[in-house]
Amino acid sequence: MTKPSSEGPLVRVLVMVESPKPPTPTCHLWFEGDVAPTATRAIRVEYVHWQERFTGVWLPYIVTCRAGRGLRGVPQVASLVPHACASSTNALRVLQHDRSEPKRGLALCHKFIFNPVRDISQRLAEWIEAARAWGVDHITTYEASAHPNVAKILRHYEKEGFLSVIPWQNPGSQPNVPHLYRAFYDTQRYSLFTTENIPYTDCLLRHLASHRYVGVWDVDEFLVPAPPFVSIPDMIDGAKGTAHSIGVKPPTSYLARCSYFFDNLTEPATSDMPEYLHLLRHVTRTAKFSPPKVFTKAVHDTSYALGLHAHFALLNLEGEVDRERDLYHLYPASEGYLGHYRPACQGESQEECNASFRPFTTRDTAMWRYRDQIAGNTKRVLSSLGIVPP
Repeated sequence: MTKPSSEGPLVRVLVMVESPKPPTPTCHLWFEGDVAPTATRAIRVEYVHWQERFTGVWLPYIVTCRAGRGLRGVPQVASLVPHACASSTNALRVLQHDRSEPKRGLALCHKFIFNPVRDISQRLAEWIEAARAWGVDHITTYEASAHPNVAKILRHYEKEGFLSVIPWQNPGSQPNVPHLYRAFYDTQRYSLFTTENIPYTDCLLRHLASHRYVGVWDVDEFLVPAPPFVSIPDMIDGAKGTAHSIGVKPPTSYLARCSYFFDNLTEPATSDMPEYLHLLRHVTRTAKFSPPKVFTKAVHDTSYALGLHAHFALLNLEGEVDRERDLYHLYPASEGYLGHYRPACQGESQEECNASFRPFTTRDTAMWRYRDQIAGNTKRVLSSLGIVPP
């Protein structure tokens, strides 16, 4: 359920449809005490992806329906049907968050975890603690299938209240067998990139009322603020002020350019910085950053953003995002950058990587601002769960 606008209160439903041109559905809305639903035809069906649409694959859309301006309150349940008189065969609980509390700073969104044999528990715990230290106050991720140690980490932070884990299931005929997820997504990259926009956008919509910003990046990535910023929300507030001062329209997304922390450029393990601390033991990065529109990740303003993919918002309250007008590119030296922790540059060809990135490195200990907090909390969690020795 979305706050009232010039169109009145709105109900938005995320869907996957096996069609490049889906028909416009009708929403059946049940208010408290109803014995029959209120029917309202969708006013928009918006495509949530940047790539071309193809026939025969599942594609993501946002369906928007008016909820009416009456005094009946918030609908409890919504169904999508082909026309007003059709029988409902689905039912979705309508989420309406409390807007009486002030918005918090930053929520972090992660796509579905789907590899049951890959143990990223140590990296995941450190990443979560780094996010907490740098100003994230809630993380949402989606779980299709996870290694037992990864599941332990998820359950721990879920019980603590810092993390929300939402069950994930692929649409239609896509596989939903744990050991087939990886094979499917490793070979069907188009399906991966279209499907993951659903959890990104779902996470955004869940935090519209609770947070000012929503970030999207993976466990092998981290958005690192430049001094003197002490948190990621602090950095985005500064960038918003800069945009305002130069007369730029309030940005929908703030994009961070990429610098690589290659796996082999690591610090020696010590007693206070054990081998499993990957982020903290990698403080040598490439001096060169990726171009402003290549391999960026972003933080999104919940006052404007509506539909996301991995790199920037695709939709805002005005419709399709204008990439020149609605996106703000953070300046790495004075605002912040994306640290990408991986064995090689992103992309198939490593020719440019070997010529322009690998030979030129610089030492960057920005992550050490909260070194003791990140290291101590990570060790406490991993040892309490029996993943590392006490």
